[in-house]
Amino acid sequence: KNKEASMQGGGDSVNTAKRKEKQKEIAKLHEKTFRAWINKQLKKRNLHIENLFTDLEDGVMLVQIFETLSGKSCPQKPTPNPKMEIKKLENITMALEFGKTLFPITMIQSKDILEANKNPKLLLGLIWQMILHFQVLGDSDSADKKSQVEKQRGAKEKLLKWCQDQTKGHAHTEISDLTIKSWGDGMGFCALVHAYNPSLIDYNSLDPANKKENLALAFSQAEKHLDIPQFLDVEDILSDNQPDEQCFITYLSEFPLAFLHKASKDLESGEAKRKEEEAKRREEDERRKREDEERARREADEAKRREEEARQREEEERRRREEEDRLRREADEAKRREEEARQREEEERRRREEEDRLRREADEAKRREEEARKAEEEARRKAEKKAKKAADAEAARLDAERRAREEEERRQKDNAANAEEDEKKRQQAEKAFEEEREKMRKENEAIRNQLEAVKKKLIGKIGVTVVEARGLPKSDHMSSKSDPYCVLFLERQKEKTRTVKKTLNPKWQAEFEFYVSDVGAALEVSVFDWNRIFSDELLGKVTIPVKDMRDGTVEDKWFPLTGKEGGKKKEKESAGEIRLVLAYKLER
Repeated sequence: KNKEASMQGGGDSVNTAKRKEKQKEIAKLHEKTFRAWINKQLKKRNLHIENLFTDLEDGVMLVQIFETLSGKSCPQKPTPNPKMEIKKLENITMALEFGKTLFPITMIQSKDILEANKNPKLLLGLIWQMILHFQVLGDSDSADKKSQVEKQRGAKEKLLKWCQDQTKGHAHTEISDLTIKSWGDGMGFCALVHAYNPSLIDYNSLDPANKKENLALAFSQAEKHLDIPQFLDVEDILSDNQPDEQCFITYLSEFPLAFLHKASKDLESGEAKRKEEEAKRREEDERRKREDEERARREADEAKRREEEARQREEEERRRREEEDRLRREADEAKRREEEARQREEEERRRREEEDRLRREADEAKRREEEARKAEEEARRKAEKKAKKAADAEAARLDAERRAREEEERRQKDNAANAEEDEKKRQQAEKAFEEEREKMRKENEAIRNQLEAVKKKLIGKIGVTVVEARGLPKSDHMSSKSDPYCVLFLERQKEKTRTVKKTLNPKWQAEFEFYVSDVGAALEVSVFDWNRIFSDELLGKVTIPVKDMRDGTVEDKWFPLTGKEGGKKKEKESAGEIRLVLAYKLER
């Protein structure tokens, strides 16, 4: 049993060695194919690599590859010609971070690229991901939300379908996959070149048994006429260590690009030919046109010579009339500007006078309010003074009564005969006191009436908040907007909001307070459009009677604005709405 186990273990070691040797051969083929593909891309920058594993280990060439494939620049610049390992790792890390912004990169670290000679598998996998993303997948497939595996499978199927379509109808060509099974005899490659340009290969003369000649012919013609480098070697395909699917996909993915380039060139050539023919036709038409013009010119010269003098006289007359018209227009324009300036000055004067009048009225209202307040305060002080005086009189009366009683008692003790006279004096004193008290009562009553009259004039206060407006009419014809502001008026009291520029839905959020002395009064809110040159235009207004307001309530409401009268029926136009917050409070 031990001997059998030993023999079996020896067989496994041999298989493992063969498998590793096979992997090394595949890695060499991948390195050769991928290096040729990368050199084709770097040719645009006049760059070239000799060894895929050693030339990428400093990260500089890897950045160049990513920039060439994507057409973008790396955000950071790598250290050129780094000697230290840490600088090389920094360059590789920078390149990988830039590559991750272009396509998914996983399962590889900076150290793996630096040591690719020891383990080339991960670096080859990265190059394969580049080929799939930038050449096989395409922009539309890359933007798809499918998984990376599904994208790669779909891209391979798409490439296989394209190859089948191009080789369809060619004898001895059965394309079923992207491996040596379908492409090993060279007939498939020759069919692609023949589909590109039938004059490059006499396809009917080919023999599938001549694999080497077929492959060499297809590769050389593709490199010469389709600009596709020989990523694959004929000897490798015919050897035991044959290229795998990745090598064939890398080479075959170049053919669709070559076909697209040819179609573009054919289109450009046809367009150039069409333009050349059009240019010739235009040149011939121009020549004929010049001949006709020359003949007409000679015929017209004689007529022009005869008409020149008449034309000159007419021209002089026309210039004279134009000069007169110009001078007249300039004079009219000057008069118009002068009239407009005068009107603007008049409007400005009227506006200033109106503002002065409103300011004086507001000052007068404030003055009257202050006088009423002072009168009320004065009446209150007088009432207090009278009340104090009445209290002092009452105290004096009580003291007089007390002294009178004491005096009466004394007089009764001293002289009972004088009792009648003392009684008379006491009654007289009481009568005088009652008269004085009645007089003070009447004065107090007059003061109270005066206070009541003052209070009747100030029946309450209204707090007004102008919040916003909406749907205002357009006033400025140039901008189709307005510059609205509000004016509030109540019993000679006037307030004004700020102006909001270029809007039909202004927001003011302005608070004001008004005093009410007449229950029949009404709050008038007007919205104007500010104008720099002409008078401000009324956009709309609303009138709110004081009697419709309730004491102690706060009302937040949209009020419709009434605009100008328009049309034959003299109906007032709608001018939008304004939002007001009204707080009414009675003072008594």
